[in-house]
Amino acid sequence: MSGAWPESDFGRDVIIGVVDSGIWPESRSFDDEGMNDIPRRWKGGCFGGANFSTSFCNRKLIGVRFFNKGVKAANPKSSVKFMNSARDILGHGTHVSSTAAGNFVHGVSYFGYASGTARGMAPRSRLAIYKVVSGKHEGLCYSDVVAAIDSAISDGVDILSLSIASSGALYEDPLSIATFSATSKGAFVSQGAGNRGPSLNTIPSGAPWVLVAGASTIDREFIGAIILGDGVFITGSSFYTLNPIPAHLPIVYTHACGGQKQHKAIGKIVLCEVDHDQLEDSALVLAEVFEGTVKNLDSRSSTQEPTATLMFQETCHGRKPAPKLAPYSSRGPSQSYPLILKPDVIAPGDSILASWQEETPVSPIITGNIISSFNVESGTSMAAPHVAGVAALLKGAHPD
Repeated sequence: MSGAWPESDFGRDVIIGVVDSGIWPESRSFDDEGMNDIPRRWKGGCFGGANFSTSFCNRKLIGVRFFNKGVKAANPKSSVKFMNSARDILGHGTHVSSTAAGNFVHGVSYFGYASGTARGMAPRSRLAIYKVVSGKHEGLCYSDVVAAIDSAISDGVDILSLSIASSGALYEDPLSIATFSATSKGAFVSQGAGNRGPSLNTIPSGAPWVLVAGASTIDREFIGAIILGDGVFITGSSFYTLNPIPAHLPIVYTHACGGQKQHKAIGKIVLCEVDHDQLEDSALVLAEVFEGTVKNLDSRSSTQEPTATLMFQETCHGRKPAPKLAPYSSRGPSQSYPLILKPDVIAPGDSILASWQEETPVSPIITGNIISSFNVESGTSMAAPHVAGVAALLKGAHPD
């Protein structure tokens, strides 16, 4: 093996600070197997708060803090009980942290998809977590984010990963000011470009001292397949998590998805057409997913009562072209400073497998909810920690 991984010993002893929604410390990605003693230059501490024992910190997860004074002050009459803890109840912070520096975890998958060994870009780097997003409804306050960044600088992080955006003139934007302070102290800052593409001028932040990352696809694809009664085999994208499904189910065609007729289709495969905006909430066989190839179902079947068999949990590699810019990734020029080209780079952000918290379901279904310790997420939030991890490898290989 050659390159930045062996040259940096997988980012050993570089400290990555993640400013996000906290962390699920029980995740195997944050075990400290193979880690040596914490660097003496580290000045931070383990301040996890409620339901977060200091014993969760180790040689991998070396620092934990939470910041919510700003959001509390901004919502004095809120009935929401704010969690005084760095515990991640959203999953987002856990996902990006393990993407940047998760340790090696063998034999993982997302219900059969993407099976193998999971590890972050810099699996021997240290993690320092700064929670600034309390929950789904509380939002965040930029004074908390600035406080977290200031704390990270004082603690001694080398790299900062921000999957948080802000906008406005550089001299007024709190994130631009805080990250300028971080870079002036020698820290490298990676930030997601935002998910408002493909329209132009949708990147909110354009600070030239921050590396802004857009999201790209990778050459891996998760697929499902429908096998028609006459043997025709058609594939399409799928994240369906349950198996097995009975073979040779009858097919019914209902034109548009939804409506009154679908309750009569229990035990059948429903073929319908749907807008792209509806794909996420549909559990049907969609003509749009299969690129129109099954719209000619009648001409492909030799019977008036066609049947098909569904197969899921297949992972394919070598998809072309890849990488390419994900359609949702925000485009430049930036709103705050259009004279600097942004984003700076694109990095893997589409269908990324990483650790997850085990309270919020990863896949709601009719009969209940599905919990998983790993989840697949997409967005520039996933691109920023990839860049942070690469920066940690470079820092490890070239400390000066």
